[in-house]
Amino acid sequence: MKRESTQTKDNLTELQRTHELIYEQAAILSRSEDIPTAIQGMLAAIGNFVNAERAYIFEDKGTHYSNTFEWCAPGIRPEKDNLREIDLDTISAWTDTLIHGECIIISEVKSIKEEYPRIYDILKPQNISRVVEAPIMVDNHLIGFLGVDNAPVKTSQRVAETLQVLGTFIAITLKNQEGRLESLEQANSALTETNAALRVAYESANQANAAKTTFLSKMSHDIRTPMNGIMGMTTIAIAHIDDKEKVLDCLGKISSSSRHLLALINDVLDMSQIESGKTTLAKEEFNLSNLIETSLDMIRPQISERHHHLNIRVMDITHAHVIGDSLRIRQVFLNILGNAVKYTPDGGILSLAISEKPSVKKDFGCYEFIFEDNGIGMSEEFQSKIFQPFEREKDEHATTVQGTGLGMAITKNIIEMMHGDIKIESNPGDGTRFIITIFLELQNLNNVPTPIGEGSFSKPQDKLADFTKADYSDKRALIVDDNELNLEIASEILGMSGIQIETAENGKLAVDMVAGHPDGYYDIVFMDIRMPIMNGYESASAIRALDRSYTRHLPIIGLSANAFAEDVAMAKNAGMNAHISKPLDIDQLSATLKKWL
Repeated sequence: MKRESTQTKDNLTELQRTHELIYEQAAILSRSEDIPTAIQGMLAAIGNFVNAERAYIFEDKGTHYSNTFEWCAPGIRPEKDNLREIDLDTISAWTDTLIHGECIIISEVKSIKEEYPRIYDILKPQNISRVVEAPIMVDNHLIGFLGVDNAPVKTSQRVAETLQVLGTFIAITLKNQEGRLESLEQANSALTETNAALRVAYESANQANAAKTTFLSKMSHDIRTPMNGIMGMTTIAIAHIDDKEKVLDCLGKISSSSRHLLALINDVLDMSQIESGKTTLAKEEFNLSNLIETSLDMIRPQISERHHHLNIRVMDITHAHVIGDSLRIRQVFLNILGNAVKYTPDGGILSLAISEKPSVKKDFGCYEFIFEDNGIGMSEEFQSKIFQPFEREKDEHATTVQGTGLGMAITKNIIEMMHGDIKIESNPGDGTRFIITIFLELQNLNNVPTPIGEGSFSKPQDKLADFTKADYSDKRALIVDDNELNLEIASEILGMSGIQIETAENGKLAVDMVAGHPDGYYDIVFMDIRMPIMNGYESASAIRALDRSYTRHLPIIGLSANAFAEDVAMAKNAGMNAHISKPLDIDQLSATLKKWL
């Protein structure tokens, strides 16, 4: 609490110093008879205030932009004489932004090398790594821009706001040199608006800090709960090692707690990816009927445990073979069905209706999924914020259900990425109805309709029992992982299928082992990604480059905790045939062995 108070005090002091700088420079500009000298002094004040290496002004000269004012910190080489004529087209990417009154913040210049190579070629020779630029506007017309180079990253937003205000003063001063009073009044008005904007920015920062504190508090509690179960049940199992029934009970509870902990971690990572804009949707061919079946297989044990009754209706589906991200769609289904199971009292009724609607998008099918339950429902107030991260209903029953409050936020984001929509109908005590619409690209099957059948869905099976029935005793696998525990787990589980196991502790050793054995010695390689000496991507590429027909076709399967869509894509680009995420999923492992062996 004391640290937060100190941080708030420091933020207010910084805000006050910023205001003082703006007032001081505004006063100098408004009173000065020598505008160029006043502007040069202002650049020095800005540069020193934000710890920049350069502060400068570029003016629009009609045919080009020219560096007309420049201040440099001690020891920094001036560039003004080298930047007298910058072609308009060269920096059009910047001016297109500035002309709308927006600032430009580039925290790492090398990040623009591919997208804006001409701007990069100007900045890099000057040893510029960070830039902040603000427009100088007169009557909504861009006459130039004010900028600083290599100011600390943490100050970039504050610098941009300060430059934007001072750019306004420069524009007003240049336009109204004959009308000092009018200039000062406009400047005061601009300053008042900026004060309000800065205050809003400051309050937003405080809210972000509060949200971060709330997040850490909730996650600390939610993560420690299953961890306590895992550690506690392990201790109990060790104390009763000769009591098989007791140990089996503990192992069941450890497994349940582990799944819950994994779900928490997945939700946090998913939300982080979505908010950073890095989430991408895969494009893969799949059958909608199979997707629904497998999704229901995963949730059916929970439904049976709560003695719920599940009704499924499939109506008017003519195209079941589609292209999209089946993993994300299954995630949406499991989020909503999982909530229906958790928030419906034992013996409840759940239903899922699936239909294909007329599509306004060519070569895309429009699919509607309606999920209903007769559970506890939700208040109108909670419905308005159900898709916000960490929000949970404060109902007496709801508070006893485990969760992060991230599932529905993730669900909505995934649906919107598919250009779809999600609606809610609910009342406390009357259950809930979710209506989801998504668009999926149709596979090219010569326009032959591919209806979904309405038969019964498969029953859940003992995954491990089915896996151990397989016989791969005539096959040999190489497992590559730098973590001894991961090697032991993978070797033990794969060994249940009878397959012969060899291991390597890094990617370089794996390449040497494959290269040192004759063709056909290994039938499959399971490759971790993050390893010392040589990582999995490098190792897979090196194996493919051994210039043997055998190594070009040897199945290499990524086996990693790097589980995002882009990680899967990187694995395939490196020469891997498939990707399995940790913790190991028995069904996925079994399907992989069947496909590649």
